[in-house]
Amino acid sequence: MVNKKKKSLVYPAVFMLVLAAVLTFLLAMLNEQTKPIVAKNAEFELRKKILYVFSIENDGTQKDVDNKFTTNVKETDKKYNNKPIFEYEKDGKKAYAVSLQGPGLWGPIEAYVALSEDYNTILGIDFIKQSETPGLGGRIEEPFYKEQYRNIGSKDVFKKVDFISGATMTSLSVARLVSGDLAKFVKTMGGSN
Repeated sequence: MVNKKKKSLVYPAVFMLVLAAVLTFLLAMLNEQTKPIVAKNAEFELRKKILYVFSIENDGTQKDVDNKFTTNVKETDKKYNNKPIFEYEKDGKKAYAVSLQGPGLWGPIEAYVALSEDYNTILGIDFIKQSETPGLGGRIEEPFYKEQYRNIGSKDVFKKVDFISGATMTSLSVARLVSGDLAKFVKTMGGSN
């Protein structure tokens, strides 16, 4: 004989509410406990990307990345797009890494771009955030694409960078981001771009 209490609609509803409350509590607790790990991993990824845009070799390990970053790069007291500007000095010449932001095809794109001291040469680019189509626009994260931005004039983006086949809109978005937001940055820094 089936229990009448289990047949009613109240029992499953109460059971689901209790189960949802317990699982929500467990997820919230797990989220709080992993926040420091997530923050540390985000900092590590940012440091790797900053080293990449400055062409500072590293083996990709936490220890080497942290060592190369703290030895070679300093965070300036200035910000652009509410993100820190990083500085690197080699052979008496300074370079800066700045966060550029703009719209992509499917969402915002954020990249760090390294510039020469006179703001006229792009030294490198790496992407912090993008939600472009994997295998198409998402290929902007691949080395073949990013390396095109090494040592080119900041005004030569549309002349020097090849777009990705099948991802013309994403490629155009990146070129606009680099040329447009970069020009705004240079203007705010007192340069003439």
